[in-house]
Amino acid sequence: MAKEWIITEYVPRRVTRTRRACRCLLIGCMAVVGCLFWAELGAAARLRAECDRFEAEALRYKALMEEGNEAWEGGDEALGERCYLTALEINHQAVEPYLNLAQIYRELKRYDLALEILEEYPGEDRAAAEAGRELQREIEKLEVSVFRRLEEEGR
Repeated sequence: MAKEWIITEYVPRRVTRTRRACRCLLIGCMAVVGCLFWAELGAAARLRAECDRFEAEALRYKALMEEGNEAWEGGDEALGERCYLTALEINHQAVEPYLNLAQIYRELKRYDLALEILEEYPGEDRAAAEAGRELQREIEKLEVSVFRRLEEEGR
């Protein structure tokens, strides 16, 4: 048998070490990218859960407003009031529950509560401001009429 010659190429040690370092660096980078990807997946899952929660609250708000409107139109002011107050807990920026509550309190002759609920509205809305001014004028008229009635009774 003839001996075969194995010819190997001489690779300097510095090149071998550089190759190893590059491989380790590449594996480390891949591990970091994997960890970052995993973290992003977790963040996406948390964001999806938060979006689902907001969507559920929006649906609940809408259902409460509809139920409150039906109750109020049906003459059940107490149920309407509870629905609107619960809707305010969910979304205190919406003007509709404030206006509806003020109207319910106005119908119940609870002018102090009606004015208070309109003053609690945190935003700037023309309808809320106008309702507040109208309610204030109505309160002033009532005060004058009550004062006149007391004056007439005192004579």
